[in-house]
Amino acid sequence: MITFKKIRWRNFLSTGQHFTEINFQKNNTNLIIGTNGAGKSTVLDALTFVLFNKPFRKINKPQLVNTTNEKECLVEIEFAINAKEYVIRRGIKPNVFDIIIDGEKLNREADDRSMQKVLEENVLKLNYKSFTQIVILGSSTFVPFMQLSSTNRREVIEDLLDIRIFSNMNSLVKEKIKEEKNIIKTLKLKEESLLDKVTMQQEFIEELESRGNANVKSNSDKITKLDNEVEVYMRDNAVIEEDIHKFTKEQEEVIGAHKKLSKLNNLKGKISQKVATITKEYNFFTENTVCPTCTQDIKEEFRVNRISDAQNKAKELKKGYEDLEETIKFEQERERQFNTLSKEIINLTHGISQNNIKISGCQRQIRDLESEIQRITDQFANRNTEHEKLAEFKKSLQQVIQDLGNNKEKILYYDFAHFLLKDDGVKNN
Repeated sequence: MITFKKIRWRNFLSTGQHFTEINFQKNNTNLIIGTNGAGKSTVLDALTFVLFNKPFRKINKPQLVNTTNEKECLVEIEFAINAKEYVIRRGIKPNVFDIIIDGEKLNREADDRSMQKVLEENVLKLNYKSFTQIVILGSSTFVPFMQLSSTNRREVIEDLLDIRIFSNMNSLVKEKIKEEKNIIKTLKLKEESLLDKVTMQQEFIEELESRGNANVKSNSDKITKLDNEVEVYMRDNAVIEEDIHKFTKEQEEVIGAHKKLSKLNNLKGKISQKVATITKEYNFFTENTVCPTCTQDIKEEFRVNRISDAQNKAKELKKGYEDLEETIKFEQERERQFNTLSKEIINLTHGISQNNIKISGCQRQIRDLESEIQRITDQFANRNTEHEKLAEFKKSLQQVIQDLGNNKEKILYYDFAHFLLKDDGVKNN
């Protein structure tokens, strides 16, 4: 039982800087009377504020501070429970919240909420709602017990009978229900995943068995077709190589024409130069009987001999020049044949290169098809392994279904326990 001894406050609502104190132990019974505004309700507000951090009346917490001083609002209460003495001190501007037990200040929790929870659950064993329904019955804010919500009625009953353990049990049950629902959700996702795996594995095995042979046959037919194409290209290359060999032989017969033409053209130039010299000499002795330089007479016999020599040499050079022209034409024809054969050989060689590229492409496709056939063959060899995988998936699925059933049974059990412990159960009782 709580025995209130003293309560005092300052800068609380309309009170000033000096403490206002009420000693509840001065008389056996205390009766507070006064006119409106005398401060009767202030006592109740101070009592609930110091214990529960909220006033009895509907007043915002910042409005509790005296509007004149606007700081150092402080309320203290002394009470006893069994053999222990308690002092609670709570203030605003600055914020103060101390719990003193038998003269020893209680170590602070992480925050004021944790301290308040310790005060309500371990010391007062009452919350604000129960306190205002059991200890303080103010006419302005009092709500009859049966008009309270089922949750608030439950709190009042638990505080009166000290059976809050059922609420704790209910909270634990709700946590369990939440945990089991999460487990069921996870199991359902796992079940869906395993169902997909089983379906995919079955389809894979069916495809492996029903379509594998067809794929192997199709790929084998493609390989045969590609082999035939390679053979055609190789035969074409053989024909082209024969033509290249023939043209090479013909080219050997006309090889060197370019060098000969170069020599013949040089010779042609020399002959032309010599013909010009002889012609000049012939014209000189034909046209002149006197030396134009020294004005001496040229002997007729000498002049005739030189003209005759020039004529003979001119005839010889003309015959040689004509033979040289024929030889040059012949070599030019040989050079033309050489160039024509060279172009033919280049074209034929390019054709072989194109065929070789096509052959390489066919061989690459053949290797890919052979790898695909090998993969399908390996899958055939591993059919037992795939069936083992399917059996493992089905076994895991069966275990998940069994776990789902077990967890659903747990949910039913916890739901029934929650029904017994929830607010409606207390209300019905």
